[in-house]
Amino acid sequence: MFGSEQVHTISFDLGTDPGGDKDYPIWRAPRPCTVQRLVAFTNKAHNAGTAYKLWLENWGTGGTAIKSSGGVMSGTIGGTADPFGADTPDTTTTLANPYMAQGEYLALALDEEGAGWQSGERLRVQIDVVFGKAASNA
Repeated sequence: MFGSEQVHTISFDLGTDPGGDKDYPIWRAPRPCTVQRLVAFTNKAHNAGTAYKLWLENWGTGGTAIKSSGGVMSGTIGGTADPFGADTPDTTTTLANPYMAQGEYLALALDEEGAGWQSGERLRVQIDVVFGKAASNA
């Protein structure tokens, strides 16, 4: 595509209360790739009493637990320090370990803060990935 990177989008929807902190396996890398960004939308505004934060993890080729080296991939979004606004995207391109080898599993971590999930809340997460080692993850 004339020197540009072809971005692949992975989406994940959550429409039920997770009932506490949870990890969600999202995807298995079919070949080496670079995660470029994490974006999340929720239909409810958060505050100090009702919030959760999200980040990405690499669970290695076993897919059962966070990889011991380079397992936490992204900075957090959301939470009481930076609450989500209703229907307003929040994003991070701060990726300390953006590279995944073929066969490694990508997971989304969700930690509730305060009362956490609100009745009727819906969350949509988008993760952008390019195959190979990208020159930049911005």
